[in-house]
Amino acid sequence: MADYEEEGWRIDNQVRQQISDKLDAGLESDDGSIFKLAAEVKLAKRLNNLVRVDENLEVDNSCITCAEYKLFLLETGYKSPQNWQNQSFVKGTAKNIVDDITLEDANQFCVWLSLKDINNQLDKLATWYRLPTPKERKQHHLPEDKKTGIRLVRCKLPLKYSQLAEYLMRGEWKKADVETFGVMLQVAGKEKQRYLDVEDIDNFPCEDLRIIDTLWVSASNGHFGFSVQKEIYQSLGGIQEYNEKVWNAFGDRVGWKRGGSWLSYDEYTFNLNAPGGHIPSSELYLGTLRSHSFVFFSRAETCRL
Repeated sequence: MADYEEEGWRIDNQVRQQISDKLDAGLESDDGSIFKLAAEVKLAKRLNNLVRVDENLEVDNSCITCAEYKLFLLETGYKSPQNWQNQSFVKGTAKNIVDDITLEDANQFCVWLSLKDINNQLDKLATWYRLPTPKERKQHHLPEDKKTGIRLVRCKLPLKYSQLAEYLMRGEWKKADVETFGVMLQVAGKEKQRYLDVEDIDNFPCEDLRIIDTLWVSASNGHFGFSVQKEIYQSLGGIQEYNEKVWNAFGDRVGWKRGGSWLSYDEYTFNLNAPGGHIPSSELYLGTLRSHSFVFFSRAETCRL
């Protein structure tokens, strides 16, 4: 209806209500084609009414409903919530918020929606949907959802970050870690060198560092990311100068050490059961200079991660 108004159409209130009632009935319909049409309209209306924060970011003021989530299930064959039967919600709950889902489920919905829109690219930017970070929730006064829901954030990303975004939202953490390494080398112009030195870190572009960190923090709901590592490091007394005691304590806290010894990369844990801040791994982008991570945390502070 909003689209008609934008085109200059005027809809009588009574007709408007009739259309709304038809759409609501369609969301509960057992006829697959009628349901899909109604759900597509509801989702399109949502995406058309996101609140713009800046030129590259928009946020939703409500959460995805059962009907919209069912549309995702029908198109992907993804597993349905435990209290659903035959990939369908309980009758009468089409407009309820879907909340019997995991973080992984919410991220998979975002991947699906992003890939539906993958051709919607402007110059060197691509449209991606993700979940808000804890920092964004506070900054934009978004309510803390008691259960895992799907409150969309729509962002414009440089195309070089599309693969990283997909890996992260699919929960492919090791692939995302390797991709992070690759894109950081690309940004720093050190693809041939294959590692970052202290000067590279000191001059790493803040905009790119924020994009990478935001994708990690969003996909992990604040469990992984450079900013998470920085906060842990600082909580242990870490400053801009190397301190062996603090560095060892940091390694223990984020799970880079075990039994007093530093782990090899193959021993890392690439899932959400890992300690907070476990990844991204500095071993990839610093190599033998891993103990120089304190310089990276200093850069993260400068960039206000």
